[in-house]
Amino acid sequence: MPLRKEGRFVSTSPEELNSWLGRESGKPVHAVTEMTDLTEELKRGLSYVRAEKQPDKSARPRGKRK
Repeated sequence: MPLRKEGRFVSTSPEELNSWLGRESGKPVHAVTEMTDLTEELKRGLSYVRAEKQPDKSARPRGKRK
């Protein structure tokens, strides 16, 4: 993630964050503007990515073979 540590805080710019999100997702992304709550957008984006990475629950569970 494009973050800079400034004392005990971290920051980024909307342009850097949009660019990074686009590279990570492999899709064009425009998540933030100057007025966007970055914390909420990051939470939303991370939950989306995590949901995509979850294994397919409809797949047959692996168990002992008979």
